[in-house]
Amino acid sequence: MKRILYLTTLILFLTLPAYAYDSVENNYEITYSQKRGWAFSSTDKEKTVLIKKQAEGSGGYSEYYYEDGTLAVTLNSDYEFIFENNLICVVNSNFKYYKLIKTSDGFKISALTIPELKEIFPNTDIIKISEFVDNQIIIKKAPFKDKNILLLNDTNKYFYKYSLTPNYIQDENIKGLLHINNYGEFEFSHYEDENEKLKITVRMY
Repeated sequence: MKRILYLTTLILFLTLPAYAYDSVENNYEITYSQKRGWAFSSTDKEKTVLIKKQAEGSGGYSEYYYEDGTLAVTLNSDYEFIFENNLICVVNSNFKYYKLIKTSDGFKISALTIPELKEIFPNTDIIKISEFVDNQIIIKKAPFKDKNILLLNDTNKYFYKYSLTPNYIQDENIKGLLHINNYGEFEFSHYEDENEKLKITVRMY
């Protein structure tokens, strides 16, 4: 009996998502250099240093300042992390994902492509919002296996103040990243309008 319990626990542990992000938290300092790209620190002499500040009264969007306190760039993302020397920007209110690019005269954002998203989120199915029919989609999951999906908004829809019910499958920092380990129905809905929702039904293969 103990052996069966141990094996069951081991299987569950091995199927848990292994995502780990180098999060850029509020007041964190990051650097950019042509040699290394984005990092939390750099010994390069030619580097740009930015400090993150969560903007007040703007939905928690991120602002980055130079060391002298001058505003460098305002983003519409509310969560950023560094992945392979790229600064990844997550817009949780809209299920969109960008990277911040340093240019000769400032900064610009570039939407992440599907191949880039698959590299950042391995073993994850990318589900486009345009694939929902009448705001609903059915996802098939094999028995005893977890399934990871990332919602990607390729439409003009906006999902500010939407919440997931139940929310235990939702990543803490990336709201469109779902770790599905059960069957059933999950709904993203607006807190003021129950008619505005996305419905995800998980069924067995």
